[in-house]
Amino acid sequence: MPTHGPALRPGHVSRQRLLATLAGWRSLRLILITAPAGFGKSTFAAEWLSQIAAADDERRPAFAWLDLAAAGSAPGPLLHHLVEVLSPVAPHLADLLASVENGGMAHLQFMRSLARGLADVGRDVVLVLDDLHLLDEESCSLVQELLDQALPALHLVILSRTVPPLQTARLHLHATIRIIDADALRFDHAEFDAFVQHSALAHLSPAQRSEVEHRADGWIAGLHLLAQSQRTLLDEYTGAEVLRHMPEHVRRFLTDVAPLPYLTPALCAAAAGRSVAECEAQIAAAESSVAFVSRFAHPSTPLACRIHPLLQEVLLRERALRADCTPEHELRRLGAEHLAALGDVDAALQLLPADDALSAARIISNALRPALLRGELRTAQRWLGRLAPAAIAADAQLAVDAAWLEYFAESLDFYAAAPRARSLAS
Repeated sequence: MPTHGPALRPGHVSRQRLLATLAGWRSLRLILITAPAGFGKSTFAAEWLSQIAAADDERRPAFAWLDLAAAGSAPGPLLHHLVEVLSPVAPHLADLLASVENGGMAHLQFMRSLARGLADVGRDVVLVLDDLHLLDEESCSLVQELLDQALPALHLVILSRTVPPLQTARLHLHATIRIIDADALRFDHAEFDAFVQHSALAHLSPAQRSEVEHRADGWIAGLHLLAQSQRTLLDEYTGAEVLRHMPEHVRRFLTDVAPLPYLTPALCAAAAGRSVAECEAQIAAAESSVAFVSRFAHPSTPLACRIHPLLQEVLLRERALRADCTPEHELRRLGAEHLAALGDVDAALQLLPADDALSAARIISNALRPALLRGELRTAQRWLGRLAPAAIAADAQLAVDAAWLEYFAESLDFYAAAPRARSLAS
């Protein structure tokens, strides 16, 4: 697969700058941190809590952290565990829970009373709800009630792998919500370097570090697994925490088109023999349901996505075990022809199977003369370096263009030779 530099992430800020955005947390009603497994949601939240707990501030808040993976998804267990983690802050909440269990108070009424009870604590309360994506619909409605009824002294911090079904328009209107997503949590280059210096990757050469940085693409869990050189663990973790939560139709589609350098509706349709409309729908579904499939700026279509390099590696290994995918040789050839027609010759040649010299010669033959006319001598030389001498000699046009290129390449300065090349070649 082609190797590129780290993907551009316009929304990313460094960890310290991200923490600094929460400096005015007392004005926030909700801090929503959403990202897939392994992006460091809990670690970041714990780091922030430690930071404000260590502040020399007489108004230091009270903290409570509820791990919903242990609390269960139904309303009953949720209320019980809420009271349990909040009891050090507000011991009187136990009486409210007893009223619920005795049938004297409905769940929504309990949440209203809990919100009022926390207002009596006399200081700010920071309540972390970890893994909110595990809650069922009724339990999410209880969290919504708590959010709606709570007074400003209660600050909810919600960690979730997916965007929760909460109504937050009013919070946005009053600027009392802060949203932190996967792009913001990714390691940037400086954070990657700091990690590498204190890990098993410290001995790597600059080129090897660059390759690891590209493969991890800011995914913290992936970087840790790469540092351990544990491909099996990486496959297990990706399967359990990413692929298992992916819609099956999206997983099948991504597995089929995994060899492609990026995904656009037209490229996927040309390579995988599907309709453009189907590919457009599948790419949109992948982007909306999997943060490991992210959009990037493409000159010809607004819907262009890349698969995270480590997920792509896992999908390629899964693809090799499946018999219902488009044959890889055919997919690569058809995809390369589509890219070449768009003028992306380098991507086309990288996508082609190494043993498909005939397709490579055909693509280069069509692209070489225009490159010479543009004076792109180094580019033309790089393309010809992909072909064996016999493949060049077998194509009359290629042989002539290669001879012109060899003549001009004798110049010590390619750029000085380029105008003359354009003149003579035309």
